[in-house]
Amino acid sequence: MGGVETRSEEDLDDSGIVRALGSGWRWKFSVVLLCALTATLLLICLAKRASRWWWSRSRRAPPPQPAPPPAPMCTVCRDDVERGEGGVTLPCGHPYHRGCIALAVDHDPRCPVCRAPVWPGDIA
Repeated sequence: MGGVETRSEEDLDDSGIVRALGSGWRWKFSVVLLCALTATLLLICLAKRASRWWWSRSRRAPPPQPAPPPAPMCTVCRDDVERGEGGVTLPCGHPYHRGCIALAVDHDPRCPVCRAPVWPGDIA
């Protein structure tokens, strides 16, 4: 009379699940369900990782190009020593314009930066 219909164990044995999985179908069904859920979670995690990798690769800025080395600076006149401008490098490694270092050495025969001795042959 309008009540809830209950099914007995024998009625369930006639269903498609029981026929497909055989006796002891409940634990077999649980294992199948657990495997399906595990596979779904694994696919979700892989999809998130792949999309994160793709976004980071596509949005990454190009690698910076190395800057050209700066031109050496004459510390006497504070100007860059360009090629073909009459620059000279002392034995201590400091670059100068030939005219600038000649004037500085006339006043004091040492390198203006490190005070290493400068001989007239070093400027020529």
